[in-house]
Amino acid sequence: MVSLSRGTFLKAAAASAAALALVSCSTGSKDDSSSGGNGASAESGAFPVTLQSPFGETKIESEPKKVVGVGWINAEIILSLGVVPIGSGYVNWGENKNHSTDWFDAKVKDLGGELPKRFPETDGINFEEIAKLSPDLIVSAVGTMDQETFNKLKDIAPVVVYGKDHQDGWTVPWQDSTRTIGKALGRSKAADDLVQKVEGKLKDAASKYSQLKDATFVASNLSVAEAQPSISVYAQGDGRVNFLESLGMKLADSVKSLKTDTFYGTWSNERASELTSDMLYSWVDSEESINKIKSNAVLKQIPAIAKDAAVLDADQKEALGMGNSPIGIEWLLDNTEFVKKIADAVTNGKK
Repeated sequence: MVSLSRGTFLKAAAASAAALALVSCSTGSKDDSSSGGNGASAESGAFPVTLQSPFGETKIESEPKKVVGVGWINAEIILSLGVVPIGSGYVNWGENKNHSTDWFDAKVKDLGGELPKRFPETDGINFEEIAKLSPDLIVSAVGTMDQETFNKLKDIAPVVVYGKDHQDGWTVPWQDSTRTIGKALGRSKAADDLVQKVEGKLKDAASKYSQLKDATFVASNLSVAEAQPSISVYAQGDGRVNFLESLGMKLADSVKSLKTDTFYGTWSNERASELTSDMLYSWVDSEESINKIKSNAVLKQIPAIAKDAAVLDADQKEALGMGNSPIGIEWLLDNTEFVKKIADAVTNGKK
């Protein structure tokens, strides 16, 4: 596998990139009975509903039947609530043959639905492909948004974005995004129930490893792909940070001092030894990169690398499942030993 360039890191880190046949014009299962959680319809009295955002209000008069997710994360949250979107952006890193994730496709099958039309988003939101689908709701609660983009999407259909209490769509906790999207779909109770369910599973997973409580962490991407090694770290509000905090861990003070206006920042190589924590998580581009990172003269100055207290994870599916959507988190907890990897690293870091 080739190494990721710095630009590719930013795309993959944001998870902003995200069945190939056009699906039927209705949302949900083939008999349209699964337009709600576990086959239920929208909750009684849910419509009309008005949502407030930094870009204006969105009024939804009746239950949406043709929902499009901008980017793959929005589509996963929609699906988590039992609504099969008719369209979604590609997952273009760690994806399966459908430009999707395995857990997404499995959920669609479980609901008896059709895979959504997937479209590329390499150059940003694909207005043309979205318009072709004639949606009655566009969901972009997670991801980059500005007034011009909001207005262009609104010309196609009502648009759901993040609420007024958030300033950046990449730093909205999955719980808040799920509740916002749930309200738009007329499934507020279903969203609350789903959040409680997944939070419960996170708590249960953490309870198996007492060393996780209050352990400090750094969530990052370490790279030796370029002329000089690079250290990128995720800030408060990022999905990976939220996931680890959900296990009872704490973001390291070293990262809290980083000045950034988004979900990530660059850490100076000269300060590698100052990036202190009980453990470090980093997604990496390949298995080959792991040994290169561990032996790199700069990166091995990071305390967690030196103490073998780092989870250097080349499993792209695990990286996609970590902290982005309810079904992704559930897949990660149910099908991998990811939490055990974190706990083992913490044990080494506390020695």
